[in-house]
This record gives sequence, C-alpha cells and structure tokens, in this order.
Amino acid sequence: MASVVALDQWTSGGVIWEEMQGAPRSTLASLKQGLSYRIGQWAMTRQVRAAMAAHRRGPEAFATFIARGRAWHDRYDRPIMGVEADAVRVALPPTSAPPPMPSDWFAPRRKQPRGILFYVHGGSFVAERSPRITQLVMRFAAASGASVFAPSYRLAPEHPCPAAVDDVVTALRWFREEWPDEPVVALAESAGSAILLAAL
Repeated sequence: MASVVALDQWTSGGVIWEEMQGAPRSTLASLKQGLSYRIGQWAMTRQVRAAMAAHRRGPEAFATFIARGRAWHDRYDRPIMGVEADAVRVALPPTSAPPPMPSDWFAPRRKQPRGILFYVHGGSFVAERSPRITQLVMRFAAASGASVFAPSYRLAPEHPCPAAVDDVVTALRWFREEWPDEPVVALAESAGSAILLAAL
C-alpha cells in the first residue's frame, strides 16, 4: 500500500494520501505539494539527461559526473539538526570470521542490545550510505533496542547489477553462519529495498 500511495502522490497530487489522513487538505496546500513534486520530477529528469550526455562523451566524462554526484550526495544529505539518536557506532561483535565486505555496526547507547537488524542502505544504487541515513540507522538501533549490521555493497555503474545483490547475498550467508539461531529482521530504504528483496 505504501508504494501505491507514493506513486499516486507523484501522479495526482497526493489525493489518496489526503483521503487516508481523513480531512482533505486545502487547495493551496495541494497546489504547493503538486508543485514540489513537479519540481522534483524536473530535477530528476535533468539529472538523467545530464548522465546520458556524460555517458555519450565517454568513460572519463561519465566517471567525473558520477564522482560529482556522489560528492553532492555526501555534502547535502547531512544529518538532520536537532534529531539525536540514542545509539552509537560500535565494534564488530566476536565472530569466527570477519564480514566479507566493509560494514558498520550500531547499538543502543544506554542498554544491552537484544537481537540484530540486517540493514541495506539506499543511494540510487550509485552512492554510499549518507550521513543523514546513517543517523536514521542509529535511530533504528535506538528504537528497536537491537544491534544493526549495515554491510556495504559494490556500487553501480562501476559494478553493474547483480554485483550489489551478490554482495548482500554474501553478507546474508555470512550472517546466517555466524548467528544461525538469530532471526533475520531485515530493513532497507530506497534502492536498498530493491537490492534486499532480490537478495532474499
């Protein structure tokens, strides 16, 4: 249902979302929201066209475009000010073998974690986990009272599909070998959701 609502917001100004919330929003609010969606569509279309133009110019131009996009992503997708997560990045728990790829672990700050969440980050398949999303992952750990295992995966376009899916499959297998009795509770957002579903 959530994906249907998100799609409808892009196509018809959020009518279904308004109905789900109860009272319809004002016409002005609907117009503002519709305008913000159109601006978002315009910006995304512009980026896709710029990527295609860079690709046509050759591998170096395309690599420069990707590097610039990743730098922009890291610079502007900063943590939300005033939102504190009561969790911290922690060392890898004792395991018989290290994880097969770079990964981060998060745990609640003030209590012993119970259970492990397996998290796959988004980033349009081309970017690492941003500072803002890292803040979100820390909030997952705090809210759940569990540790969060967040493996990285190889990024496109340098590593085309199914590289990211293969990496998450490898991480899931490692997780199952290290904690065979631990239920897998998996979380993902954005492109990470597609990767996780394919891996599962």
